[in-house]
Amino acid sequence: VHARPATRFDCTRMQCDCRMPRLNTCQPNRSLVIRVLAILFLVNGSLQSQETDWARVGRAVMAAVEFSPDGKSLISASQDGVFRHAKRGDVPVKIGVGLDNVNVVAFSPRQDVLAIAGGSVGETGTIHLRSWPDLEEIYTYTGYRDVITDIVWLNEETIVAASADHSIGVLNVKHGTIQKKIEEHSGPVLTLALSPDGKLLCSAGVDQTIRVWDTSNWSLVRTLNNHLGTVHDLAFRPARAAESTPTMLASASEDETVRIWYPAIGRMVRIIRHPVAVTCTEFCPDGSMLYSGSKDGCVRFLEGQRQAIARTVDLESGWIMSLATSDTEVVAGTADGKIKTVCDHKNLER
Repeated sequence: VHARPATRFDCTRMQCDCRMPRLNTCQPNRSLVIRVLAILFLVNGSLQSQETDWARVGRAVMAAVEFSPDGKSLISASQDGVFRHAKRGDVPVKIGVGLDNVNVVAFSPRQDVLAIAGGSVGETGTIHLRSWPDLEEIYTYTGYRDVITDIVWLNEETIVAASADHSIGVLNVKHGTIQKKIEEHSGPVLTLALSPDGKLLCSAGVDQTIRVWDTSNWSLVRTLNNHLGTVHDLAFRPARAAESTPTMLASASEDETVRIWYPAIGRMVRIIRHPVAVTCTEFCPDGSMLYSGSKDGCVRFLEGQRQAIARTVDLESGWIMSLATSDTEVVAGTADGKIKTVCDHKNLER
């Protein structure tokens, strides 16, 4: 849950400003060659990345990136640790949690608590709670049999956690107890998504299914089983005022597709095919644009009402492992430990 700044931008009109200076053909040949090489250097993103990438903290897979509630700083998580990035170029501050793996970070609905989750593969899953923004330790829970892969806040007192032990646990953080444990998936559960109204929770993972749960009683509403590969990520479209269409869910899969669903009625409405496996997906804050990250190092822009890819941005890095959006920019975490800005106000034509 994010507190959004007042300034907004229209995600449907984002265009990177790639206009280059005109060459003066009257310059001597040597000067002309130098200028052409400089332009090519800009085109391939090397110079731009120096200005727009966030400070690198290591080379481990960047499992999670998340903007702070005010959108001005970024939290990153990997095997190198959890870091708070105040702004681009600044040295990030490490948040000590003592976990072998950190897979997810998430802010509470009131945005005053940061949950950090992960653990040790095959041994234990752990959730750390820290106050925000002072990062004082509040609580640690270690009751899972395997590493935690994803979490969502149901309300201020309840976190739902997915685990590689094939289970979903509903944790009361006030009392430190598991209220409900769901063991319906036949493989590790990799991703969770909570509907904007909080009434539905969707889970997915290695068994290639998406399961839809009623959060009032944790009954299984339905199973969506159209995917042909591991489902890596789920994202609900943010609620939009005066909208009459059903709540929309996006799923990213190893089967090289992003699929769009109306989970409340069990209907798949679109398939957006990609050239490679899709590892993550995220809606922009107003829900008008969907982004996908893939194993070819590209972030793709998927317009909400089209069954096609509107634009592709090659970050020239490792696999895209995580995405985060704010009202001012989109960033991606890569498999080689980088945090790269996909687009921001300085590179947008509005």
